Amino acid sequence: TTEDCKGCGAGGVADIEDARIGFTREEMKTKDLANSVDSYQHHLFVIVDMPPSTWPSDVFATGGVAGALNKAVKAAADRIEGKVKVTVCEAAEGENDGDVLYFPPPDRGGGGMVFRGLDDDKAALVVEQALVQKDPAPLKPAPLSLPQVWVCAHVRRDARCGHCGPRLKALFMSALGGGAQVRGCSHVGGHVYAGNVILSAGPTLEWYGYVAPSDVDSLVARLQGGPCPEKILRGRMG
Repeated sequence: TTEDCKGCGAGGVADIEDARIGFTREEMKTKDLANSVDSYQHHLFVIVDMPPSTWPSDVFATGGVAGALNKAVKAAADRIEGKVKVTVCEAAEGENDGDVLYFPPPDRGGGGMVFRGLDDDKAALVVEQALVQKDPAPLKPAPLSLPQVWVCAHVRRDARCGHCGPRLKALFMSALGGGAQVRGCSHVGGHVYAGNVILSAGPTLEWYGYVAPSDVDSLVARLQGGPCPEKILRGRMG
């Protein structure tokens, strides 16, 4: 069952931490979630082969493909139709450091794709090919075959995400098995709404906040085509 979170509410220190920065903290579910995500049209997720507990507060400052891609997006901003979000996330099975997941605007048909084998120079090509849509298109992305779940677990940005994120990730992985790729991700905005979850839903991405262990089952159902749990919906891409 996903109704109980292992390590949360187990007594002693775990209870104290959960009340301070976790699912039973005083601020939990006190703010309106509706439209708490700024409108945007593109989302890029950069794979890093490091656990979220080791990520610096600024995940782009250390360079690599993540830094190069973020820099390229900013440089091309006036040539990109719509706003772009860039997020760092963990690798799933078969992925390598520097791979990039891209989710286009829903009006392009939606659905994610992965660019593999990138280096710093090729990161700029992703921007030109996917976001600016400049020909030619030398990179050959592959479609993502599984639904996706991202849980903010960026502890060096905010302790609430560092506490809630790994617990939710474990519950999603247990509930979904191999039926989806579940990843910890970097700061997505809105620490106050932790646990923060993004999932692929049809042609778009949906953002959820104040996600508690008791919400995991409804989000798993959503991922599998069920109804949207509107009470915890922050917004959508597009």
